[in-house]
Amino acid sequence: MVVRLIVEREREIKKFNSQKYWTINVDLQKLKTPSFAANLYAKNNQLYEKTTTLKLFVDTYTYKETSIFSKKQAEAIAADLKKQKFVMAEIKSKDVSRSPGPPFITSTLQQTAARALGFSSKLTMQLAQKLYENGLITYHRTDSTALASQAITQMRKYIKATYTDKYLPEKPRIFKTSSKSAQEAHEAIRPTHIAKTSQEIAAKLSQRHLKLYQIIRKRTLACQMAPSLQKQTSLKIKAGPYELRAGGVKIVFDGFLKLYPRRLKENILPDLQEKK
Repeated sequence: MVVRLIVEREREIKKFNSQKYWTINVDLQKLKTPSFAANLYAKNNQLYEKTTTLKLFVDTYTYKETSIFSKKQAEAIAADLKKQKFVMAEIKSKDVSRSPGPPFITSTLQQTAARALGFSSKLTMQLAQKLYENGLITYHRTDSTALASQAITQMRKYIKATYTDKYLPEKPRIFKTSSKSAQEAHEAIRPTHIAKTSQEIAAKLSQRHLKLYQIIRKRTLACQMAPSLQKQTSLKIKAGPYELRAGGVKIVFDGFLKLYPRRLKENILPDLQEKK
């Protein structure tokens, strides 16, 4: 079965044909306001979008891409857009609350350490083993997201003292492990003493140990912090037969993102109004 999977995967790779495509972005600006980018979406209600479904051996995979497949076509559209009058057709805004993720289990720690620190799974486990042996974190081989009640109480006291009441949810956030085979006797991976910062252990361990400890500590604290609140805005812009789309995000309250940013960046749009 394993050999068949490998063979089928190789066949899928060989069958794949790469194809160039073009996207068109327009920089727009209202008088005396910052510019913003809008993406070409449709012409005469026909989307510039192609949906492709690949039938793989183990499953199907669907993805979307622009349907502009030649430089000549892209240049013609761009030239035509320059002749049009751009009108703000629709503005929609909504408030979105984002909650923090659960504390680390073994797999998510390995994934985050690989993405954020460039550590291999083997290196991550070696570093975590040393942190565990030094009494700095709980057991690092676990698939449980549960936290001890005493640890949660400790975290909530620390968050209130360090970040003020507004960053502390009314009630503790309890995470439950979805896997039926999870080892509930173990906790999630967390610092044994949440108030102990990486600077306090710098004399004992290497910089790589400190980096791993820091992401464990931040993730653990963040899971008990208040949600973030964002205002998401979507724009629909008409330009003759064309339709363009743009979107913006403004952080109203950072919440747990103050400690654990998760690569979220603001994209603040200028003050705009629909054309009546």
